[in-house]
Amino acid sequence: MFKQARFIKYGRWQRILLAAICISLASQVNFQIFTSGFILAFSPLIMPIFLYYNDDVNPFQLVLAVAFASPMFRGFQLLLTHNGTGTQILLHMLAEIAFYLCYGTLYYILYWRRGQRTNSAFFSIHHYL
Repeated sequence: MFKQARFIKYGRWQRILLAAICISLASQVNFQIFTSGFILAFSPLIMPIFLYYNDDVNPFQLVLAVAFASPMFRGFQLLLTHNGTGTQILLHMLAEIAFYLCYGTLYYILYWRRGQRTNSAFFSIHHYL
C-alpha cells in the first residue's frame, strides 16, 4: 500500500496556494484535438496528485482556489494573445470554473466523505473522473 506523506512541508494554506498555482499553470498546457473547442489539458492529471499527497486538505478549499486562479491565467493569456472577444474569454473562464467545481464536488461526494479511504478507492474514483 502506498504511504501518503506530505512531500511539501508548508502549512495547509500555503500548500493550497502552491497547488492552485501549479494546477493553474498546468492547465495552460493543452492540446486541441478533434475540433477547435475541445481541449485536453494537463491539469486534470496533476490535481489528483495534489489531492492524494495532501490528504488533510479539504478538496473544496483546493478546488475553489484552483477555480479562481486557473481562469485568471487563462483569461490573461487569451487577452494577451487576442484570441477572442471579451464575451468569448468570459465563457472560457466560466466553463473552466464549472469544470473544477464539478470535479471537486464529485471527488468530495465519491471519496472524501467515505468513512474509510483506501488507495484502491482513490484510484478507482479518479479512473471515472
